[in-house]
Amino acid sequence: MKKLYLLLSTVLMLSAFTSPVQGQQDQTNQAFATFWAQFKTAVANNDKEAVVAMTKFPFLRGEELTRDAFIRKYNKIFDRKLQRCLAKEKPVNDYQGYLDAVKLTKKHSAPLPEPQQDRGSYSVFCGEEILLFEKIEGRYLFTGTGAND
Repeated sequence: MKKLYLLLSTVLMLSAFTSPVQGQQDQTNQAFATFWAQFKTAVANNDKEAVVAMTKFPFLRGEELTRDAFIRKYNKIFDRKLQRCLAKEKPVNDYQGYLDAVKLTKKHSAPLPEPQQDRGSYSVFCGEEILLFEKIEGRYLFTGTGAND
C-alpha cells in the first residue's frame, strides 16, 4: 500500500510540473491554429490587405521585400499552385520537428542535431518552397519563404 501511495504521489507531483508547460504549449498551438485559419482564408479569398496585415516586413523571399514590393509580387508569391498547397497542407511546429529528429537520431545512434529552443515557429512545406511563420511581439506573422532542400 505504501508503494502505491508513493507511486501516486510521485505521479501527481510530476504532473504538477508538466501541466503548466503543456498548458502553455496548448495555448501556443491554439493561437497558431487561429492565425493559420485566418491566413488560409485570406489567401483563398485573394485578400491582399489581410495577408499584408499578417506579414512581417521586411519580408524575406530571397531578398527583403517592403510592403509595397510584397503587394506588387503578391500574385507571383501566391500563385495557384501555392494556393492549392496552403488549402491542404498542415503547418509543422518547428520545435516538435526538432524533438522528432532527436528521437530519431537516438534510435539510430546518430549525432544529435544542434540544440534548439521552442520559439513557437511553424513551417509549411509546399513543393520546393517552405513558408515560415513566427511569433513576434505576441502575435503570429508570415515572415518569409525559403527553399525546401
